Amino acid sequence: MNVNIVHGRTDAGGQLNNPLNKQIGGKHYKVWKKQPVRFIRENKLEFIFGVMIKYIMRIASNTTDTQKKIEDLDKIIHYAEIEKDFLEEEKHMNDIANNLPHAGQLNETKK
Repeated sequence: MNVNIVHGRTDAGGQLNNPLNKQIGGKHYKVWKKQPVRFIRENKLEFIFGVMIKYIMRIASNTTDTQKKIEDLDKIIHYAEIEKDFLEEEKHMNDIANNLPHAGQLNETKK
């Protein structure tokens, strides 16, 4: 008797052992046609945007209570503030590198 043991994904489209077919701790991502991790990877999004999308999809799935939705919105806002801070710092450094007026620089015309 010859028995083939299948490890990982199957030959039939990878459905049997595909880790995207299960979810740990809820069902908020399984309601979507495409899991957030697949959407994020296929679109090559940066980590911080992926995290925000993940929380947006969890809220929109309507599988959590109102308090969890509020907490997730607070998390989205927090990540947006972090990204805004990074962008403002990047702009500041670019302004300095390009010798443009920037925050904290003395305005010579007001002396």
